[in-house]
Amino acid sequence: MYPPSWGDGDPMVVVRVPDGFDVTVQKVWIREHTERHFPQVELIRLDRATTFVDPLYHEAPARRWLDPIPLWASVQHRPSKKALTKYGIEQSRDVLFDVSTLHLSELGILEQSETFLIGDLIRWGGDHYEIKDQIRDTSAYWGTTNIPFFLVLGADYYREGT
Repeated sequence: MYPPSWGDGDPMVVVRVPDGFDVTVQKVWIREHTERHFPQVELIRLDRATTFVDPLYHEAPARRWLDPIPLWASVQHRPSKKALTKYGIEQSRDVLFDVSTLHLSELGILEQSETFLIGDLIRWGGDHYEIKDQIRDTSAYWGTTNIPFFLVLGADYYREGT
C-alpha cells in the first residue's frame, strides 16, 4: 500500500506534472520524480524468440531469459501468505508494480500490445515475481494523447524450476 504522503504534506500520487511545462521539461521532470521516489527493480524479459511453447498445453517446458534491465517502479504489496497444499508449502504474495512508460520507451520495449510484458519477471527485494496482468493507468495520460504515464503490472511469486 502507498504511504499517505511523500513526506512534504502532498498526498502521494503516481505522478503529477506541473501545468505549462514544455514536453522536454515534462520528460525530465517525470524521469527525476520517478528515480527519486521509486525503488529500482530489475525487469527480466522472457526471450520469446528462442523459448519453445508446447502447442498442445500452451506452456513452455524450458524458458530462456534475457539480461536484467534496471527500472524504477512504485511497489504496492500485500503480506506473504503460506498455504499447505498436497504438494507442500506454497508461498504467494500479490504485488503491483507501477512502471513509467517513459523508461520503457527509452529502453525500446514499449509496445502497443496489451500483454507484451506478461510472462516476464521482476526482481525486487531479492525475490522474483512473474507478471500476470498488465493494465494501462487511465488516471494520468501524456498531455492530450492516449499514452499513459504508467503501466500497472500485477505479479506473484515466480516458482523456481517451473
